[in-house]
Amino acid sequence: AVLPTNATALSDNAIDLGVGSYRYKDLYLSGGAFIGGTGSANQLDDYEEGTWTGTVTGSGSNPSSSVTTTGNYIKIGKLVYITYAFANVNTSGASGEIRITGLPFTPSPGNQNTGNVTMHTLGTITSGAANVTPFFTSAYIAFYITKSQVAWSVVQHNAGSGGYLYSTGSYLTT
Repeated sequence: AVLPTNATALSDNAIDLGVGSYRYKDLYLSGGAFIGGTGSANQLDDYEEGTWTGTVTGSGSNPSSSVTTTGNYIKIGKLVYITYAFANVNTSGASGEIRITGLPFTPSPGNQNTGNVTMHTLGTITSGAANVTPFFTSAYIAFYITKSQVAWSVVQHNAGSGGYLYSTGSYLTT
């Protein structure tokens, strides 16, 4: 073990590992790093960046031709942040609620909603909608709208060409 000392005795919580002008290069750990405490809640044990393939599907029928895009993700511990964009896509043949499949990690629990959505032509959004949000199930992303004093409702396909969907979101996984 490499133990912190002040040249004569062991020292607790008083010595830095490296300084601004004399730094260590890389850190390789077989376990996690404890940040701000020694409890399991303070352990950072996973960090990952990558890409994933999102596919537009429908709860009634899928588009006649496959509609996919490559999105990006960052996973820190159990938190997954995703971003993706479908630009000028053709969803002819699709019906029912808009769904995006292919998430890089399975949401758990499967009922989370957080993120931003910009949608044009792809979905039917009713007049007076105040909010469109991605809803992460255990198998796909759905999109819900809200209106003042009205229950949530799912965004339905507006099948055809020239559809756009840009979205970011974050969810928990196991």
